[in-house]
Amino acid sequence: MFGGIPGAPTLSSGKTYYNPHVSGYKDGKCIDCGMRATGTGSVLSEGNIAVITDKGEQMTYAELDAITRIDVPRGLVFCLCSNTLPSFVGYLTCLQSNLPVVMLDGSKPKEVIDALVEAYQPEYIWDGELKPTGLKGTLVNDELAMCLTTSGSTGSPKFVRLSAQNILSNAESIAEYLHID
Repeated sequence: MFGGIPGAPTLSSGKTYYNPHVSGYKDGKCIDCGMRATGTGSVLSEGNIAVITDKGEQMTYAELDAITRIDVPRGLVFCLCSNTLPSFVGYLTCLQSNLPVVMLDGSKPKEVIDALVEAYQPEYIWDGELKPTGLKGTLVNDELAMCLTTSGSTGSPKFVRLSAQNILSNAESIAEYLHID
């Protein structure tokens, strides 16, 4: 339906190391996200595994960092999700590249997805790779990072809007509760 964007990460075509958004490092940490990039304990050190799937697929933090930053105009992304590594990479790509993402169940019937595309006019769809829709798009708030669906009390889909700070605060709260450093 849509053609892929050159330079956008895809797992089906192999690992693409493309990272134009990194502003650089200061005091051993990424200026953009604060992640420690060098030295003892760096998550980007060679071999630190970030993901192991139930199929045995593995990716390191360095590999994920390298493929999840792309240079495309900011626009709404519908991420058609399943419990797979490509869906996880799509989610991270959107967060790392400042693309507001709507997480949708990828197993929904095509008619349901098409109706949502018609209603919300996303600029991109992620279904294992980032693809432009050719649609005009929707103006979104600069702080919007992610939308999650909820049925609400009416049974029709509603979106819960989250900023990057909301997501970070939630992750920090979970890490604190689980005693994860």
